[in-house]
Amino acid sequence: MVQPSSNNNNGSSDMDSLEDMLRKLSELEQRVLEAEGRAEEAEDKVRIMEQKLVWSQKSDPNSVQIHRLEGEVEEQRQLRLHDARQVEAKAARIKEWVTNKLRELEQQNQTLREQNIKCNQQLELLRNHLALADRRRSESCSPERRKLLRVTLAIKVPSTDATSRSVCPATSSLPCPAR
Repeated sequence: MVQPSSNNNNGSSDMDSLEDMLRKLSELEQRVLEAEGRAEEAEDKVRIMEQKLVWSQKSDPNSVQIHRLEGEVEEQRQLRLHDARQVEAKAARIKEWVTNKLRELEQQNQTLREQNIKCNQQLELLRNHLALADRRRSESCSPERRKLLRVTLAIKVPSTDATSRSVCPATSSLPCPAR
């Protein structure tokens, strides 16, 4: 309710502003009604589209199958990707194992080579010692015994063989007993 004012000029301007406000309020109410109508129309369109989608899926079994197959394809792709990652991880572990094993075998090979060199050196020392012992014996023994020793020395296995020892002519066995 509007209070009457004592001033006539003021009363007229108050009425104008009240009318303006009523007009603006009416416009706003109209806009609200139009917006609500548009919202209802949009909701109706959404419902219709949902119904069409459901209807198309029901009426077109191929689209349902296509959707299902697309899901299966995606699942298979994910499985393949997972398998590929597992294979890569396993290949990396195998590569690491092979690298470590190769390094270990190379170390063993080097150790065996060093041991072989030492054994060959010891074998050569033993051959030299035996040759020296044979010379000393042959110098101190009778002519018959010297002949027997020469035959024994002639039957020796070549020095390149790791089992080079003299063969006893009497028993044909290794080694020749000291006399």
